[in-house]
Amino acid sequence: MCIAIRFCLLLGSILLTPLAVAHDSNIATFQVRHIGPDRWVYEIMAPLAALDMSLRAELETGSTVADLSLDDPVYKKALVKHLKKGFNMNALTNPLEGGEFEHLATLSLGAGRIKLEPHLSVLIFDIKNMPSAPDALKFHISSMSQNPSQLNLLRLIEGQRTKKYILNHNNNFSGLDKGFFTAEATQTINVAS
Repeated sequence: MCIAIRFCLLLGSILLTPLAVAHDSNIATFQVRHIGPDRWVYEIMAPLAALDMSLRAELETGSTVADLSLDDPVYKKALVKHLKKGFNMNALTNPLEGGEFEHLATLSLGAGRIKLEPHLSVLIFDIKNMPSAPDALKFHISSMSQNPSQLNLLRLIEGQRTKKYILNHNNNFSGLDKGFFTAEATQTINVAS
């Protein structure tokens, strides 16, 4: 009996192995993380091949960057510039009747750290101009949107709480989150812990 079970498990694992995919190069993860008082970061996680394809799709034919190796500092600067250009996010505060907001802060990316690896590259940038408790975030992340089958995940992270948005061509890699980072939502999680 035990041998039959082992044989079935072995056979099942052999048959299902081709279905297991380590990491789809058409998927990228972007995260907005609140890591402390007045400290916010934007994290990008994607395979290096996908980042490279996105950068090269934006470059003009004959660009000197197109001929550079992935280890070249000029290439890395071009990649960072490309990813920062694809970050379009606004923080909205003080909601008014009718769904409008009194204040809009255009966010930008500051200093960062990058680690380029074939399987999974990680880039982390400080977010500048973020209010302490935004009522809403309006986002359009055009980085890596050139590929017709591209799927980007945007995660909002506050402590142990997370919220996920799927960004693709159907929603123009855009969306609006209301309430995730509000002071009330943050206090609720702090009281519960």
